[in-house]
Amino acid sequence: MKIAHPLFIKSVHVTHPASLFSALVLVVVLHGYIDPFVLYGWLAASVLIIALRIRVAQIYPSSNKTIKHKKRRKILVYLGITLSGIIWASTPWLLFPDDPHRQMFIVFVIMGLTAGAPSASGTSILAFLCFTQPILLSLTIRYLYEGTEAFVAMAIMTQLYNIALIITSSNFSKIDHRLRVAIEAAETASLAKSEFLANISHEIRTPMNAIVGINYLLKQTTLTTQQLDYVDKSFIASNALLGSIENILDYSKVETQKSELKHSSFHLKAILNTVITLVELDVKKKGLKFSSTIIENTTTHLKGDSIKLVQILSNLTKNAVKFTDKGEIDIIIEQIGKTQTKVLLHFSVRDTGIGIDIKDHKKVFKSFSQVNTSHSRQYGGTGLGLSISQQLANLMGSEIELESELNQGSTFNFSIWFDTCLNEEVSKTTLPDTSVIAQSPWILPVFEGSTVLLVEDDELNQLVASNLLTLLGIKVEIADSAEQAFSYLDKYLPDLIILDIQMPHMDGYEAIKVIRSTRGWKDLPVICMTAHASEEEKEKALLSGMDDFLTKPIDPFVLRSTLKEWLPLKSNTRVSTAIIENNALGQPTDQSRTEIKQNIASVMDMLEDKKSSKHFFESAKASLIDSMSTLNTHLTNNDWKDASQCAHKLRGTANFYASSNLQDCLQNIDEGLIDKHSLKETQQLLRTEFELVLNLIDKRLLEQRG
Repeated sequence: MKIAHPLFIKSVHVTHPASLFSALVLVVVLHGYIDPFVLYGWLAASVLIIALRIRVAQIYPSSNKTIKHKKRRKILVYLGITLSGIIWASTPWLLFPDDPHRQMFIVFVIMGLTAGAPSASGTSILAFLCFTQPILLSLTIRYLYEGTEAFVAMAIMTQLYNIALIITSSNFSKIDHRLRVAIEAAETASLAKSEFLANISHEIRTPMNAIVGINYLLKQTTLTTQQLDYVDKSFIASNALLGSIENILDYSKVETQKSELKHSSFHLKAILNTVITLVELDVKKKGLKFSSTIIENTTTHLKGDSIKLVQILSNLTKNAVKFTDKGEIDIIIEQIGKTQTKVLLHFSVRDTGIGIDIKDHKKVFKSFSQVNTSHSRQYGGTGLGLSISQQLANLMGSEIELESELNQGSTFNFSIWFDTCLNEEVSKTTLPDTSVIAQSPWILPVFEGSTVLLVEDDELNQLVASNLLTLLGIKVEIADSAEQAFSYLDKYLPDLIILDIQMPHMDGYEAIKVIRSTRGWKDLPVICMTAHASEEEKEKALLSGMDDFLTKPIDPFVLRSTLKEWLPLKSNTRVSTAIIENNALGQPTDQSRTEIKQNIASVMDMLEDKKSSKHFFESAKASLIDSMSTLNTHLTNNDWKDASQCAHKLRGTANFYASSNLQDCLQNIDEGLIDKHSLKETQQLLRTEFELVLNLIDKRLLEQRG
């Protein structure tokens, strides 16, 4: 049985104090006119019933209880209301003095209490009747008992008043019912919207997984310069579409208050580096000048939600690039406050674009809207970027403010408190990998000899996932359905299962129940693979028995990182033959030379003035020489642990200027994928790439001096 959330339950904090106050006033007025034993006995009974009703409301909350509890609560609630009505119904008999003025006072108190009953009872007509009818019926009988014409007239008026109250209560009930129906409809619509967004996300992500994956696999093959350019453009377009999907999902999560803050260590420069990566292609296409500055003495080692900070800054920066056809974009970060454990950072994103009229400032933060409807056709976009950024800023305790005039550019400002942390606490920040296509064109076969059962019904997704796994040295067995997977498991046991969620006949959730309940299979590691990217879906998957979670499109580096948790790394894995062949004669590849030049140029553009870039590269050069010398010593002495720590530290700065060959080699050392069998090739590669970086840095420094 269900209590329909009547207002008399929700308004306990109003109705009970009002009833107690009325009782106390009545006792004060009647003191000396009524037998004290009767008067104070009546008051004690009133207080006891009020206390019991409050206690019932506390003991039997309406949520998370069984039907039995709800039924008991309903009985006790209505019993308490009836007893309250009976107590007040006794007043015309127990507390009715001879003094006519005090008689009228009692009548007014009773009428006042019953007048509030319709609104207090809400949708519950029964609650209204349980309280008012004993009182008004008792009062009517008392009037008739007196017998005079005046009292008979008052009895008739009391019943007319009662009829009016019943009509009023009925109207309140209808209005309250309609309001609750409307609220439930709105909640249902919101849930339907969320489900729709999740389904749309899944339907788009599934083919996008194939597109992005095949682009990545194409990158591993031998391509002409023009073909590489086409692949890059295809990848960028795919990521733009995924970005729009993520915007809609992020908006939905923030709107339904399901977006939560994470707390991890990060470096402010890494945040800027990620934002720069996200916008640099569009900046170059438009020929804009771009700068990012961290004001001197700003704390850069922080703790907070780096993902959401990147999202806010990238949305604001992308917006600035979109509406700026000439001029410059600036990101400025400055520390404006500090406590013993926290710092307040002020972020500004400034552009020289089309600007916004002052009267339209508030409109830019509205969802699915742009200041001028023609902008959506000219500049594109969902109209969600700024709205999401504002909501995320609010979630982080801030507010984005806009300074802009038409044709005068715009500046978006916000300030956020972050926890400070020691330098050594800052590890690899968990920011999204936005440049997979620009990563190394080879992947080490680090899981050679392992077998993975891929359970996936879509042929294109089978192709992408199986090829990515093969590149990692894994033997892949494919099952089109859960039933085929069970047939395979009856004969063989793989090292790991990758299980798609949405499949015909039997989905992933049903399949995992069978796997976890079958002897011999239940301990196999199972990784869920789905196009549903929400936190709710991830939590559901893990609770169902999955060991880990992968979203489509599959990021090859996330895949590799995830597999490392569940598959044994092969200690005798050698450096990829592709690298060794490229550097067989100890000569740097053209690719490495091009990459380093581009990276150095990007840093120069980012730092802007010669003094800053000169200081950066001189510091980088000194650090690189020292770190490489230490790393080489550890490798020569077979100190793999120390070599790993040194490589990990060096990776943090090398990503600004080094080639992908050097970065990937450092990653392999960091992850323990280099041993004495591949030591010679590794040191040769390090030496070649190291000398190339130093030569190109020296050349750039020389050009600056000239």
